[in-house]
Amino acid sequence: MEAWRSFLGFLAALALLAGVPGAGVLAQTEVDRAADDVTRAEAEKAEAEHLVDAWAATRRTVQAQVMAALFSLEQTNSQLEQTSFQLLDLRDEIFDTEARIRHLRIVTETRAVEAYMEGTAAGLISIWPASTFEQRALLEETVASTKRADAQELAKLATEKDRLAGLQEGYEKAQDQLRSLRAEAEIQSRALQGLFDEVDAGYATSYRGLEAADAAYRREVSEWEEARRRRAARAGVEPWRTLVQQYFPENLVDQALSVMRCESGGDPDAVHPESGATGLFQFLAGTWAFSSVNAGFPGASRLDAEANIASAAWLADHSSASGHPQGAWGHWVCRP
Repeated sequence: MEAWRSFLGFLAALALLAGVPGAGVLAQTEVDRAADDVTRAEAEKAEAEHLVDAWAATRRTVQAQVMAALFSLEQTNSQLEQTSFQLLDLRDEIFDTEARIRHLRIVTETRAVEAYMEGTAAGLISIWPASTFEQRALLEETVASTKRADAQELAKLATEKDRLAGLQEGYEKAQDQLRSLRAEAEIQSRALQGLFDEVDAGYATSYRGLEAADAAYRREVSEWEEARRRRAARAGVEPWRTLVQQYFPENLVDQALSVMRCESGGDPDAVHPESGATGLFQFLAGTWAFSSVNAGFPGASRLDAEANIASAAWLADHSSASGHPQGAWGHWVCRP
């Protein structure tokens, strides 16, 4: 029986020697793997951000091109509208000119008849056929005289009509050109709008990719932090010494670590099965409510290691300052 007990003791010692370092190595490997995953996720996130920036720059460029094409189309339409108004004015002017020319022709013919009749009445022109030659000559002379009197105005009107005809021809050419420009602008606008829609879709897709990459990155960071927490829980209280030194006065650091060891064994996720006390210093919900706020961590979880340690430091200081019968550690079952 004694030999059997010795053998069991040997096995327990062997397990202790072999198991504890092995657990530490496994914990470190887990943390390192999680850290590598964080690095990879961070690189993927950076690549996604770069892709979003590239799509955004392309989107801005195409959008500017679309706006420029639309502005050009508006200008073309405005020019066409102005030219249409000019055509209406020119048509009115041509109509007026033609009416004036017709009026002048009537006036000329009327004057010729009047001159002829006046010559007849004065006895200068005979109404009998025998004098037809003389009558014709006088009529022609009268017409020629009237034409010479109105020649300058008629020439001016003819010149104006020619000019207006030229303007109308120019308008028709300009109108054709503007129609062509408008058609080209519309085609360009549709093409650019299609390109913009394509780029906009690419930008939206890249942004969703960035959101996914960011979520993956946050998830990997959370898993890395969780791995560190598990490693710390396995390692006891020493990994928390630096953080304890940050919040506790120097003379209470070792005492705080001793209380932590007793309360949670250094496991930030420790929860008492009966009282519900949680975290490194095993805070109850009621005590945590005012301690965390006064420690500067309102709304923090009791599982937050730094918030838990900082709140414990504040509560220990408050207990000492308020004269708690049990001193700084009066609120804990475990005392140094």
